[in-house]
Amino acid sequence: MLRFLGVLTLAVLLTSACGKKLADEKAANSNMSSAESALAIVNSLANETEAYNFDFETMAATCKASQAKSDCNANNQINVNWGQCKASTGATYFGGWTNTYNSTNACMHSKTGALAPGEGVTRTSLGMTIQNPSGSQIKWSTNLHLTYDQQTIPATGLTVNRWSDARVITIGGLRRIFEDSQGNQIFDHSMISLNSIQLTGARNNGSRTLNGGAVRVYSNLEKLRTDLTFNNLRWG
Repeated sequence: MLRFLGVLTLAVLLTSACGKKLADEKAANSNMSSAESALAIVNSLANETEAYNFDFETMAATCKASQAKSDCNANNQINVNWGQCKASTGATYFGGWTNTYNSTNACMHSKTGALAPGEGVTRTSLGMTIQNPSGSQIKWSTNLHLTYDQQTIPATGLTVNRWSDARVITIGGLRRIFEDSQGNQIFDHSMISLNSIQLTGARNNGSRTLNGGAVRVYSNLEKLRTDLTFNNLRWG
């Protein structure tokens, strides 16, 4: 479990409510799950663009990130395909994503290294699933879709650009769903950046920090909208 130090501010808009107590309970639950979704995606993008690389690299050999990545193609893309690998945690990984880099050099060395200044990457995914040993599943994609209130979330993906010592993360559009072992949806989140997030430091030396930026998360089941802002939020 990750530990964070700093301030995460959440503002929740309730678009429907049946009394203050119910509204407060829904808002509190939406706060927690929305924050977890946003931070999980930011953590994944941060891992991928640091020399530290994926958390997955420490898992079973069949789920090593270096083995899941293809070589660079003519479009400066690397395809990440987990197939149906089973990690040492017992989780099974399906699907994957495509990384499109802004230069050939960025694509060539990003299989094993970090983004260098001036380099950038956009991640898109038709769908990835992490199935836990209990049978519950986390699913995410960057496909075009509508939120509960008919807002359009585009298929532009997730972008990280590095400038000097900082990386700038923009969530162009994402959907993240959690289902229990019976297939019942526990949450259905649509996510988009309001302002890009600035990321500095690295996780392997304890200096990774989020500062500034804002993410909007639509909780499609609860019909709530949560805006998150980051102020000196650090991985502990």
